[in-house]
Amino acid sequence: MTVTGSDNIIKFLGVTLDSGNSDQKNYMIVLQYANGGTLASYLKNKISNGIFKISWTELIRIVKQIISGLQYSHERNIAHGDLNPKNILVINGDNDRFVISDFGSASKLDDSLISIHGKDLTIEYADPQFFINPQMIEPNFKSDIYSLGVILWELTSGIRPFSEVLNKIALPNQILKGKREKMVPGTPSSYVKLYKKCWSFNPKKRPEIKEILRKLDKSKDEKKIIFNNVRGMRQ
Repeated sequence: MTVTGSDNIIKFLGVTLDSGNSDQKNYMIVLQYANGGTLASYLKNKISNGIFKISWTELIRIVKQIISGLQYSHERNIAHGDLNPKNILVINGDNDRFVISDFGSASKLDDSLISIHGKDLTIEYADPQFFINPQMIEPNFKSDIYSLGVILWELTSGIRPFSEVLNKIALPNQILKGKREKMVPGTPSSYVKLYKKCWSFNPKKRPEIKEILRKLDKSKDEKKIIFNNVRGMRQ
């Protein structure tokens, strides 16, 4: 599924026929080129000598762009379904732009739903509801909000969540039992409360996008904060 029309969603340019194989007609989607790689690599590049550094101003700028793209898709009744830093791309320029990509797991909520059963989920960012009964739960707005909450935490740490967990097969059960990442020291309490609300186990307790934006707008007094996190540190 493609979503177009927002500066914070990867642009769909068209469809082309792969001329490399004359026996089969393989069509390929042509998307906007994101020359800055993924958000995951962007954060990794901010780690120097084991230390991750990001300013509050930059963090909020990234968050608001991600939310802008997500809000645009939700307003069109489309849930992403697999929101994570590898599906958020960077377009380098005078001001780096962050765009959501890979709507392959997306569901248009007023159309026939796309089953996620049998599809690999990015466990660290996946709504715990998927682990209970993946055949019954479809991508939805609240599952995107859960994923967003995990990304909000990652923007303060610079590392993938649960990176210390070696047995990923056991991770879903641990998440169902309440395992979440711990706050990075120095994170504003209002921001911590926000991402914790986003990753609530109960989808009904997760905030709407408009509420998230309101709370971020109230955080202007935190501009001078610089996160300086030792990579891999767990408090």
